[in-house]
Amino acid sequence: MKNKTKVEYILDENNEFVFPIQGKSMMPLLRQHKDCVIVTKPDSFNFKKYDIVMYQTKTGFILHRIIKVTDEWLIIKGDNTFINEYVKSYEIVGIVKRFYRGDKLVSTNSLSLKIYIIIWRMIYPIRLLFFKIKSLLRKLIWKK
Repeated sequence: MKNKTKVEYILDENNEFVFPIQGKSMMPLLRQHKDCVIVTKPDSFNFKKYDIVMYQTKTGFILHRIIKVTDEWLIIKGDNTFINEYVKSYEIVGIVKRFYRGDKLVSTNSLSLKIYIIIWRMIYPIRLLFFKIKSLLRKLIWKK
């Protein structure tokens, strides 16, 4: 049995934990050093597509979006990343139900956020192509 982290103790005691965003993997939705998320202890393991979940790795906690739920895995990735990650539902420490975008409190169930998710996922192929072209140009320009 693994030792509980401070975050897990806080979630057990208070049922939620508020912290500022560190990192750029959930851009443009969640902005580093500008936005805060409210992570809630999951009341069950009934995660659904597009939930934003928090899990722990060897280097710390990560917040990413579920893009597919299978019988065995939650397939997740950051809104600003292009690599799928495979996480077991029991590895999820928390789920984001609300967040502060600047001073505004946003529910993850809001209509505007649902529209954002649909559009962001629809343009994924274009974003991936742009990323690959940008990476190729970097290699060509910086290659010595």
